[in-house]
Amino acid sequence: MWYIQFLGVHREIYASTPIFPLAFCEHIYYNICMKNKSLTKTRSRAEILAEIAALPPSVQGTISSYKNVRKNGTSVVYYNLQYTHKGKNHSFAIPTDKVSDFKAAVASGKKLRELVLELSLTNAREIASTETPLKKSSRTSS
Repeated sequence: MWYIQFLGVHREIYASTPIFPLAFCEHIYYNICMKNKSLTKTRSRAEILAEIAALPPSVQGTISSYKNVRKNGTSVVYYNLQYTHKGKNHSFAIPTDKVSDFKAAVASGKKLRELVLELSLTNAREIASTETPLKKSSRTSS
């Protein structure tokens, strides 16, 4: 049994699970996205791209908050946006008045990630369904 992390979701993959690119992606797609009932039908590439284009500004990462207690006893809440880039963790402070905007952008980023995965599966299905021309088997003379 293997443990994988894909798009921030931990899943168990057993040795008997076929790990072909399309089957593996469908397995991950089912575990992440198919719990949403609106994604159960297969959509066309144009529909997915139209939904991606209609998304509001999106940000990849998570928002964390921490409290700082001052010497006079008052506490102040600070917010950070945490993300990874090229395998390294980064964060930066979010102004308090922009926290709601960033929360909406992070939610949009999660939706974008799901749509990109759905688009890649749609593309993979289209590529897999196209028939390749039959090759003439070549024989070597001895």
